[in-house]
Amino acid sequence: MLQQVSYLWKRARMEQRGTLALRGRPPALIVDRAHLSLALFVLYEREGAPPLRTIQRRGGGAVRLPLSTAARIVNRQALPADKNQLIAFLEGCRVPAQQQGQWEKAWSKVMRS
Repeated sequence: MLQQVSYLWKRARMEQRGTLALRGRPPALIVDRAHLSLALFVLYEREGAPPLRTIQRRGGGAVRLPLSTAARIVNRQALPADKNQLIAFLEGCRVPAQQQGQWEKAWSKVMRS
């Protein structure tokens, strides 16, 4: 029941923010910085666009994910600078651990090109 309420609240939040129809590519189909940036933004929105301090706290604190970096990722101005920042952001957006490897591969592919 609680999961259903959480899901509905997140959907309502996306509707309120005008991002309900927003779609990002799955990690396996990300080929460039723009795709990765959009996909990370979609993760944040699907989590209900929580305060950045919440993302930071869930991701392990300011050392792992500075607030300014989280803001730049969410505003699509930057990508995580390293894998630790990526994982912290993913944890902040509650991406399950078993899915994080796919995101690491996508990030590595984009950063190499």
